[in-house]
Amino acid sequence: MITKGVKSVVTGNVGPNAFGVLPDGIVVYLIMAGMVREVIENFMPGKFAKTDSPGPGKQFKMNP
Repeated sequence: MITKGVKSVVTGNVGPNAFGVLPDGIVVYLIMAGMVREVIENFMPGKFAKTDSPGPGKQFKMNP
């Protein structure tokens, strides 16, 4: 990912295994849902929450 210039991952969930192998410097943003076009259009204004840990996140109202 680093060699391809990836700086961010946008996802609805990132499990512990995936989170553990992401290189340092990759920022993970969590979203609840949306069409790909909507996600891309809304990504730049900073409407998504960054996460620093694996799991579904509080927005899903689930216990990790």
